[in-house]
Amino acid sequence: MLPSQIDSNFAPQQPHGFVKQERERIAKKVAEIDGLILNPEAFTQCEFPFPADISEPIAALQAPQTSGFRCTFPITEGVICPFVSKTEKRMQGHCKKAHNWRNPRRRGHQPKGSSQEVPWRTGVQYQRFFVQGAKSRFFEVGRGAGDPSSGEAEGTRWETLEKAIDHGMSKVDDVQQRKIKATDESKEPNPWLRRTGWARHLGRFDREELRALVRPVDPEKDPELVVVHKAFHQLIHRAQKNAVSDVVGRAALFEAHRKEEGKKPKKPFNSRMDKTTFRQYTLYWNQLLSYVVRTDDLDKEDRPRFKFTSKQQDMLDELMDAVDQVVEFQGQMLEAHVQGRVLQFCIALLDHGLADNEYQSVIISGLAVLGLQEGGRWANAEDYTPKLSAVIKLARLMVIQNAYEIRQQSIANKVGQGISQVDAEESTRSHVKLVQGMTRKFMMLTGIPRPWIGCWTPVRTDCTSGTARPPKGR
Repeated sequence: MLPSQIDSNFAPQQPHGFVKQERERIAKKVAEIDGLILNPEAFTQCEFPFPADISEPIAALQAPQTSGFRCTFPITEGVICPFVSKTEKRMQGHCKKAHNWRNPRRRGHQPKGSSQEVPWRTGVQYQRFFVQGAKSRFFEVGRGAGDPSSGEAEGTRWETLEKAIDHGMSKVDDVQQRKIKATDESKEPNPWLRRTGWARHLGRFDREELRALVRPVDPEKDPELVVVHKAFHQLIHRAQKNAVSDVVGRAALFEAHRKEEGKKPKKPFNSRMDKTTFRQYTLYWNQLLSYVVRTDDLDKEDRPRFKFTSKQQDMLDELMDAVDQVVEFQGQMLEAHVQGRVLQFCIALLDHGLADNEYQSVIISGLAVLGLQEGGRWANAEDYTPKLSAVIKLARLMVIQNAYEIRQQSIANKVGQGISQVDAEESTRSHVKLVQGMTRKFMMLTGIPRPWIGCWTPVRTDCTSGTARPPKGR
């Protein structure tokens, strides 16, 4: 903990619950100690000495874990990259981003019994000093202790993915049949598909492989996504409690429901959902989050051609770092931290102006994949519109929650600086102003650059004329 974090860490809530006078006494005592790093900015910039990997585990920390992955890429002569991860998926992502490593396995099937060298070791012992924030990374300890060969055999080989393909050439035709053919949109008879451009975007990709990107998570294989989904579920529950007039004000709810500039909504945003609707709406968003996380592990040519903004990539990295901490250490405080990261990441995904191509947005790309039904068929407008409505409703709910958290954090910071609660509240931007700023930037149907929500308005097909018209009640 840094001296500047004493007040917030020991605030009057569980597990500490110190009153203001007691927190001030602690801060005063700590201030008398020379040589401390005082704030997060200084801590981030300082050179922090992590132990050498041959060091004995540090007894004062939590006992080392023994199933880690250690990068083996050299970064300078005689110096190996120190990155340590709990999961192979995170190690793959690190090697791709930090070292431009390419997965030799690719997306094809691997012959039975074959293996590939990979740039990491397994069975690594690791610890860390901090569970979140700067310098919270894992570091290897106890290297060379015990059996020197332990963990090496498995770490230097790819496990076989599946059984060998029986009757290989006969499978080629089946795969080709599952490919999505990019059609000439001017000849597409369905106005809904012509408007969405799904076939054009998903092009050459296998339909079943695309559907697998939004499949339900397996707790054994996808522990990170289990944490993300749980955090999103809890986030929406919390947002519902705050998206009411008694908390954020009626004006903010009206603003959150705005769809067009200069046109006042007829009614305020309503956050209420029954249990079935809540479950279904959060499912669609969790499928989008699964799509984002799973495609981030693929090479660009192996996934649809969306583009992360630099902020989105940073937010995703921070989210997955926080998720790794929960997978490793558990704890309510860590889970609350993940909820905050999920919210910030989702807001970053929504805040993606579309200059030329709507499918630059990973949200729009994921929505296209949600248009694929069992058997590789496209969903029609009537079946698909509820999915888009669900995504939009929860997006508006997250805008309100983000405004609430920004305002509360700003007030808390000012009170921590000695400003009275009343003055802090009066000098902080209101909920309605915060909601208005986000809504007008990326939650209306029109704008420059074009917001994601207006890229293609859902349409219904008139059964008698075959023409497309906007749906009612969106």
